[in-house]
Amino acid sequence: MTNKVVVTGMGVLCSAGATVSQFWDNIVQNKVLTQYDHRLENAPVKYSYPLSNWNPKPRFNQAASTRVDPFIQYAVYAAKEALDDANIQPGYNFPSNRIGIIVGNSLAGISTLEKIINNEAEVGPASVSASYILSTMTNMASANISVHLGITGPSYFLSTACASGADAIGRGKRMIESGECDTVIVGGSEAPITKNVVTAFAKLGALSRNNIGEGSIRPFDKERNGFVISEGAGFLVLERESQAQKRKANIHARLLGYGSSSDAYHMTTPTPSGKGLTQAVEKALSDANIEPTEIGYINAHGTATSLNDRLESKVYENIFGLTAPVASTKGVTGHPLAASGAIEAIASIQALKTDTIPGTAGLHIIDDDIKININRETTKSSNSLPVMSSSIGFGGQNAVLIFGQEE
Repeated sequence: MTNKVVVTGMGVLCSAGATVSQFWDNIVQNKVLTQYDHRLENAPVKYSYPLSNWNPKPRFNQAASTRVDPFIQYAVYAAKEALDDANIQPGYNFPSNRIGIIVGNSLAGISTLEKIINNEAEVGPASVSASYILSTMTNMASANISVHLGITGPSYFLSTACASGADAIGRGKRMIESGECDTVIVGGSEAPITKNVVTAFAKLGALSRNNIGEGSIRPFDKERNGFVISEGAGFLVLERESQAQKRKANIHARLLGYGSSSDAYHMTTPTPSGKGLTQAVEKALSDANIEPTEIGYINAHGTATSLNDRLESKVYENIFGLTAPVASTKGVTGHPLAASGAIEAIASIQALKTDTIPGTAGLHIIDDDIKININRETTKSSNSLPVMSSSIGFGGQNAVLIFGQEE
């Protein structure tokens, strides 16, 4: 018999909040948190959704807080928050070798890499620190979580662009179902706000050029023109349901379904037919053993790029019709790339727990081509149906998660 999987811990760190409650309050209020970002002074777009008041020192000693790249700091913080929420202490109340780790990320220590390249160009090789390697290697987020939290089970790094966080959650589900682990800490972390990264995204035509403030990112809007970059991390603690029930854990939700796919079409453009995302949605529904009519809310990837929003609308219209309300939370959080799927999974779980459907911040006028049930303002729901969260990444990566209430 396949092990059922539940969520017993959540931790988040992004512009919308450093706790799940603060994060959810901002989501429900549809707050647009775009700010001018001094790091982007010489970039073509000068605003972001930054972590403006976060201090890494409570989680790291003085040396580590200065030599460890932010993508590692964010991951350790959010993973620890999730583990605390789950009331798991590896090696004390739980065997550490039965806990796994999967971290989704796409750009690793890019901010450290850019600083070192700039310093080396000005000063020479003497400016390159030994910590350069340990701050930029892709596996350093999962390795630091392992070291800081005392976890001795399998530890992995996963990269599927902006689908990474969702895929990490889905692969964690598979590890528990197979019996490899009893618990897996899963999520995504990203620290991409640098001049060069933003310049490159702007040249790809992916970033919004709207004025800073309300509506700078406009998912599904007639005048949408791209996303606003952000940073942060989101992590869940997944657990075998029978174990969580035995230890009387607080179960936030059940992870019912997961589906992933590749478009095999283009590096930045989704397939016009939507077959890749359609395949991922159908796999997730099949994995959850539910029908499309049983989905009560869809948290869309919703990046406010012309092609993404049109693609999602087409796929959801074909599969769900107008039955399920759809919203994008990126108007509140911005787009934290690989961390988005995990952060939005937390928003989806909170929607399920509180019988609330978030609005779509930044949306003014729905595009005529969008033929789905877009939720503009936060509303209450009483159907208690499962919720679905979709993530789409460059390279044609698609990942879909379905969460339901505990039986």
